Amino acid sequence: MRHTISWLPGGPRLVSLYAAWKAPSLSGFAVSADIPPAIADLAAERSRALLSDWHVGCIRAAKQVQPDAHFVDITMSIVLHNSSRWIEGFTSSLLKSNYPLNKVHLIFVDNDSSDDTVVKVTSWAQNCGKIFGSTSIIRRKNDGYGAGNNAAIALSKTEFVLVTNVDVEFDSNLLRCMVGSAIADNPDVGCWEAMQVPFQHPKYHDPVTLQTNWCSHACVLLRRSAYISVGGYEKRLFMYGEDVELSYRLRAAGWRLRYVPFARLLHHNDVEQQEFRPLQLSGSLAANVLLRHRYGRPIDAFVGEALLRALRATTHDQSRLRAIHAAIRTVRRHRRAFMTTRKRRNGFFPFSGFDYDIIRDGATFKHKVDLSNSVLPKVSIITRTIEGRDWLLKEAISSVLTQTYPNIQHIIVEDRSESASKLVDDVRSVYGADICYCCSTKGGRTAAGNAGLKAATGDLILFLDDDDLLFPDHIETLVQTIQKNPRSICAYSLAWMVRTETDAVAKTYRELSHDVVASHRLPFDRSRLLVENIAAIQSVLFRRLAYESCGGFHEDMDLLEDWNLWCRFSALGSFAFCEKLTSIYRVPADPAVVASRQRGFDESYEDVRNRNLNDIARQMLNTERLTRLSGTDGN
Repeated sequence: MRHTISWLPGGPRLVSLYAAWKAPSLSGFAVSADIPPAIADLAAERSRALLSDWHVGCIRAAKQVQPDAHFVDITMSIVLHNSSRWIEGFTSSLLKSNYPLNKVHLIFVDNDSSDDTVVKVTSWAQNCGKIFGSTSIIRRKNDGYGAGNNAAIALSKTEFVLVTNVDVEFDSNLLRCMVGSAIADNPDVGCWEAMQVPFQHPKYHDPVTLQTNWCSHACVLLRRSAYISVGGYEKRLFMYGEDVELSYRLRAAGWRLRYVPFARLLHHNDVEQQEFRPLQLSGSLAANVLLRHRYGRPIDAFVGEALLRALRATTHDQSRLRAIHAAIRTVRRHRRAFMTTRKRRNGFFPFSGFDYDIIRDGATFKHKVDLSNSVLPKVSIITRTIEGRDWLLKEAISSVLTQTYPNIQHIIVEDRSESASKLVDDVRSVYGADICYCCSTKGGRTAAGNAGLKAATGDLILFLDDDDLLFPDHIETLVQTIQKNPRSICAYSLAWMVRTETDAVAKTYRELSHDVVASHRLPFDRSRLLVENIAAIQSVLFRRLAYESCGGFHEDMDLLEDWNLWCRFSALGSFAFCEKLTSIYRVPADPAVVASRQRGFDESYEDVRNRNLNDIARQMLNTERLTRLSGTDGN
């Protein structure tokens, strides 16, 4: 019906009015039905990631082990528009790159700048251009960011093209990481996205496969053949949203997209104090609605139109209202073009309000720009497993290997068997990782945890169950949090609770939803910890001092052992809370299994709570006694 109406005189307007009229009843569809299957698609290859060529190549690139001869010529497209203030920082960082610069071909595209951008770039090219494979500057009218990159890529001859903003500064290893990953990757991967700091883009990427539904083009490496096969950037999108559109078009054509967390760049984009930018607001809103018409389900397009008009009705700030009206005019001008160039639904294309995918909390968390210039404490990660769960263990190990934090010891503790020993040996041999294996002979989860604690050599320790996963920035985020709070004994972050249907026989699972437990969002409160657990086990990073002072798990406990451990640790100090989502843990989706587990927790709750109170009192008494003794010795 929507397509039929669109061809009638005034049809697009009818679609728009109908969408606005239906806005109240469509509010529940703001998050599209494509999100769960889109995330599932990204996770489909988790079991095959560990020891695969692309995964090994990504890690090796991060460790800078490839010789210069391994790398290929690349083209770099840099679109400029009144960018004078960014030229010096960008070019200085480029010169510090450890990539063979004679293999880098620079194409600067100036979109009709009115300041001294061209003068600065020309002067720099005359002084430093000979270091690179080639350097050229194109001057053209301002047709937008995508059109500028189209002009540059049309002149390129290399298989890989790096598209980048100029308001960035590269880490010295960025190019080696991105190109090394691309060379090792599968031929159906079309682009690779860098990690932005200090504010990481909060959009979703899979913690194991590192695939993503769309790439931010603040810095992205494109496979030129993939780019050409889909026709390049959409010229109708002047600025903002063109990266999502090209990402969706690549995926519609069967290409996959990858995130490279080791490739870091400083993006001068302060999300805390960002001034209002009308072009960004109007461009982003219009692109979202237009992309819904081209890639979404019919309901997605209706909802987008309705949301845009609802935003106009509820906005009173005149400058924002003008930007919204500009977005509506852009949609009106290009709606039919996007509707009549709909792509076959080869895959899933998510929309979430005026965004495109589920968002991880913590967009304002400030990451360190460089992790290599300081002495970093070792972090020991302890993973408990049992025979027959190697298919899950591989994914957990993969998520540890792709951590951006460089100083990690991973300890695999197997309960009363040695089936995982060879896997650990293979990972150590292939990746050169600091990973070790031990077998717990006592039996039980708590005994295995204590065996891991005895083997840990890190100053900081974290438990990761074999069916849980860490996003690449998990350890980095928690270490920064605990370092900023030197009096805290632990640091913890948010995690997604993922309802999962698991088939242990077929060794497969299906993730159904991603939610944060409401009580886990609350700041640390010791009195609340006495009543309920405040975080998932893999969310908590604790100081070695806590284990040495309080001991490990009580080995006679089968349930809620982590809650008891945190309660004892709380007697030594507070917990630093970071409101960033950095990990996931699974819970059963089967209501019968959930009910059975809950009965077990309920039956154990009072006994564990009373034990927690007694343990805390005993620990505080011991701490007070040690303090007095220390004071006496000091005198």
